Parts: sequence; C-alpha cells; structure tokens
Amino acid sequence: MHTRRDGTPITVSSRWALRADAAGKPISILESNRDISHRKQEEKEFRNLLESAPDAMVIVDRSGKIQLINAQTEKLFGYSREELLGQQVEVLVPQRFHGEHSTHRENYSHSPKPREMGAGSELYGRRKDGTEFPVEISLSPLETQEGVLISSAIRDITDRKRAETKFRDLFESAPDAIVIVNEQGRIVLTNAQTEKLFGYPRQELLDQPVEILVPHRFHGEHAGHRQNYSHSPRPRAMGADLELFGRRKDGTEFPVEISHIPIETGEGKLVSSAIRDVSDRRLAAEALKASEERLQLALEAAQLGVWDLDLINDRAFRSLRHDQIFGYDSLQPEWGVQIALKHIVPEDREQFQSCFDQALATNTFSAEFRVRGAQDHSVHWAFAQGRVYRNENDKPVRMMGVVSDTTARKQAEHQIELHRQELARSNADLAAANQELEAFSYSVSHDLRAPLRHIDGFARILKEEHAAELSEEAQRYLERILHGANHMGHLVDDLLNLARIGRKELVRQRTKLDLLVREALADLPGTENRNVEWRVEPLPEVDCDPGLLKLVFNNLFGNALKFTRTRQTAVIEVGVSPSVSPTTIFARDNGVGFDPKYADKLFGVFQRLHRQEDFEGTGVGLATVQRIIRKHAGEVWAESEVDRGATFFFSLGAKRATAPVPQPLEVSRA
Repeated sequence: MHTRRDGTPITVSSRWALRADAAGKPISILESNRDISHRKQEEKEFRNLLESAPDAMVIVDRSGKIQLINAQTEKLFGYSREELLGQQVEVLVPQRFHGEHSTHRENYSHSPKPREMGAGSELYGRRKDGTEFPVEISLSPLETQEGVLISSAIRDITDRKRAETKFRDLFESAPDAIVIVNEQGRIVLTNAQTEKLFGYPRQELLDQPVEILVPHRFHGEHAGHRQNYSHSPRPRAMGADLELFGRRKDGTEFPVEISHIPIETGEGKLVSSAIRDVSDRRLAAEALKASEERLQLALEAAQLGVWDLDLINDRAFRSLRHDQIFGYDSLQPEWGVQIALKHIVPEDREQFQSCFDQALATNTFSAEFRVRGAQDHSVHWAFAQGRVYRNENDKPVRMMGVVSDTTARKQAEHQIELHRQELARSNADLAAANQELEAFSYSVSHDLRAPLRHIDGFARILKEEHAAELSEEAQRYLERILHGANHMGHLVDDLLNLARIGRKELVRQRTKLDLLVREALADLPGTENRNVEWRVEPLPEVDCDPGLLKLVFNNLFGNALKFTRTRQTAVIEVGVSPSVSPTTIFARDNGVGFDPKYADKLFGVFQRLHRQEDFEGTGVGLATVQRIIRKHAGEVWAESEVDRGATFFFSLGAKRATAPVPQPLEVSRA
C-alpha cells in the first residue's frame, strides 16, 4: 500500500531497474512508481455501470471470446458468469446460425462502429437449457489498452413479438372493414374483412386512391371531404344521418357507416376508417317505416314500456314494463313529465326537457337518458320515442310512445369504443414500425454503397499493385475482404431490386411463357463445363408483366443450377401441372432439396436453408419471386425432400388449387 504525503492511500504501478558499474557489478536498484488510482476508479465505475444496465451486456475480444458480462446476462441466458468467461460468443447463439454469425462477427471487427440489429431481421438468442428467444442487439466498439473490444447490449423482445401478433390478430379479426390511408389518400393497409366486403384482393388495393372504394359519382365530392378532414382530423362517425355508399370491385353499391380515426406517425398523418355494411339495417328500417302506421304500440309491450301522455293534465297511462324501467316493481298511481324528470339523473334532465319541448314543435319525440331506480337506486340507460297528436285547433294534446332499457347496448358500445381506441393505438404502432422498416431498408440499400466501393476499390489496388510485398496470409485476408465486399454488393443490389419490384406498377400484356423461358435460359451463366439436361414442356400464353415474370424464371433456374452442382447430371424440368385451375407452372430439379418442415421460411428475405460455404447466395432471390407472383395476384410454393430435389410451383391471378406433386426425377448422382 502506498500513500501520498498527506496520508491518503493511492494505487501505484511499480517498475525496477538494476544499476551497475563499469565492470558490470550491481551497485543500486532504481524504482519508479506510477499512480493508477484514476484508472482503477474508472474501471470500478465502468463495472458498476455495466451491472446496472437493464440489458444483458456481453463484451468480447476480436476473436469472439467473452471477456466480461453483467448479472442481467446470467439471468437472461441461464449461464453463470464463470461458465461464460473465455467462451466463444456463439455459445449464446442457436446452433443453426453459428457459421453465419462468426462471419458477421469477423466482418464487423474489420470496421467496428455503433450498430443496431434486430429491427429489420429475425435474431435469436439461445439459453443454457436450449430454448430460443427473439432479441435486439446494439453493438459498440470499446477502445482499451489491450486493443478494441466489442460490447453487445442484448434485449429480449418476446413480449413485443407477442404484442405484434396480438395486434395482427385483432386487426384481421375486426368485424368491420378497416382501411388505412396516408395524407395523399392512398391505401397503405387493409384487413381481411375489406377483401370480403369489397371483393378486391389485398394487393390490388394497396397504394390505390381510396376513391376506388367509392361510387364514381361521388369521387369529386369525396376528395374534397377528405382534404377538409385532413385539415382538422378528429375521431368522427359518418353515415347515421348521411347517405354513404361503398362500391365493390364488380361495380355494385351498398350503404355504409364509416368511423374515422386520425393516426399520428413520424412520417406523417394516417387515417384509419372502419367501414360497416348497413344494407340489412337499411332494409329493416325501410320495412319498419312502411309498416309502423299499421302497428299498434301496445303489441310491443312484451319488450317495450308503453306510455300515453295527456299533455293538458300531465297525466300518463303506462304499461308495467314502463314503470319497471323507471325502477318500480308495480304500476304507480300518479305519473307525468314532472315525475319522470325526478327519476332521470340530474345531468340528463336538461337534455330530456329539450327533446320534449322540441317534440311539441316537430311532433316527434326521441331521447336517450339515464334513470335512477326508485327502489334500488341503480342507474341504467333508457331510450324513449313517441309521436305528438293535435286537436282540430292544431294544439298538441297527446303524446304516445315507447321506452326501452338500453343499458346492455350502451355497455356494448362502450366496449366497442375501447376496442376501437386500442385498434387506433395499434394502428399507430404498426405505422411507426413500417416507417422504421422503410428507414432501415433505405439505409441498407443506399448508405452501404459508398463504403463498399471504397473497401472493394482499395482492396483491389492492394492486390494489383502491392501483392508482391504482402505475405501469403495477408493476401489470403485480402481475398476474404474482396469476397465479403462482393457478397455485400450483391446483397445490396438484391435488396434494391426487391424494393423496386414492390413499387413497380404492373404492365400486363399477353405473353408466351415459352419465349420468356428461352430468354431466361440464354441469360444463365456457369453451364459451359457442366452436364445439364433441360426438359421444357410447351407452356401457355398468360396475361402478365413479361419483364417481371422473366425475373421469376431467372431466379428459379439459377436456384436449380446452384443446388444441382453436386450431381453428375443435372436435370431441370419446366412444365404445367395437369388438372389444376388456375394454370400452375412448375420448375423442378434433382438437386440436394431441403427439409419440408422449413418450407414456410423459404421465401423470406435472408432466409437460407443451406450454409453459405456450401451454396452461395444472398437469401433474397426467392423473396423476389414471391413478391412478383403476389403482384400478379397469384401464389408461389415449394415441395421437396432432403437429397431428392425440389419442385417450385406458381400460379397467376388466383389462389392455388390442389396440385399433384410430380415424382422426383431418377437420374445418376455424383
């Protein structure tokens, strides 16, 4: 222990040196001390900060070995600190991602910078017991005296994933058609009920003007109303007092009620509209109006309270049900408007009196109010309606009508309003998530191009002009840099193409698929030194965008060539599935195939079922195929078995019917 002159303790780092005379005989020892108390204090503060972090913190060196963790890591992954220190960080990653993860880690170590991961991709952690869970990760480089370390903040997002799933289920199960539009009036999101109500597939509505759902004669007026609403957006119900109509894809019209809810997002304002078909309600109302003159109100006494008020003497004849609604078990001898007002809660009395006074002028009475039971003092809702009758001098002398208990309906409306509010909040969260996804896609597709060009350009200069000065190991590292930059460049290009396809408008024309297949085959590289047998059956003419559909064949044929590389003779067949409506095209090969239990992941972005070391690729090609087919209102799917080839099917313009599965090709194998 060392102390300063004032007696305070300090931590020092000491060094010794031996001093000798001219003959080499030791004559003294020199000692030098350096105060490292400040560094020790910083290390202590850093460890305290690390332990207090809400996320699991894992710090690794450039080789991927874990150097430091916090208590939250032990809690999240189920390992003790001693079990993790010195281990490769891949111990916290599912086995199927190990190869890919180590490659990403090595790439990151070459150019470390703060980075968020998980918002636009599926990342998973693995606990000691083998269970997996979704995560988001923030990476940051740490400069130390021993070199650069990498700090990872890992957050379990299981609850968020469940909430997203719950929102999607709620959105899709809503009883009303939900249509969300942007400030330009274009549709950005719909639910399944919209497809059912209007007859449009979802993909045909996205990015279309919302007026596509409105009869043509209202287009100009509707656009004006929409612009006015955008200047002063607020929750609003429409249709109860207006004649509103929707228009189906087949041109038929139907009456609707609409509720608008504005949604604020980081990228602008959206409007969520809940649309309800009220055809049945309108028909019922018209039938009731046509027959109400012939019906006697007393016949409704079983469900409604009937009242007959003498306006001259303020005395009323009532049914038993009427007095029960006002809280009595039996009929009361005296009753009139003033007695009724005493049972209405004070907050509703003024409105009730206003409706009553208005009825004397219009001959029609309608009011909804709350009453307090005369005996149990419970509060419930009641709805009264009636008609005023006049004498020969046009003086109102009598009012007859009915009253009903609407408590259950009010409670249901309250619950519906709560659900709508929850849906509005969920809509806002979904819109924000979509905007974040767009921002991430833009960053990946554009911001990476410049640094990639620099990496590739300078690496090629080193290779071409300084290769002789580099060791074999350095040249090998240089080749890995070039390969990684090239792969990332392809990935960026594929992402750009995928995003471009999503925005591209279809240009349909009658097209011979045979011609597209020949053009796609002519574009294929890498077949000169291989034994490939092509079996192309006659294909039909279809109504499609030929440029996009050619990309489908390019990707499917490229996949077939890649995954038949291990076969002595590659056999690739294209044809039409028999006895299937609509027309279904298939492309099959005798390649390595895949496990059918992962077929649902096949068309996801970055989803790969084989290792990068075995078969190159970016994991975007089949996602591109799916997007193109869906833009054509079709469907794409695949069927396979491991080591028995794969068959890809797609249809255009409709959902698939049951397709017979072609038998695997029997050919010689390498």
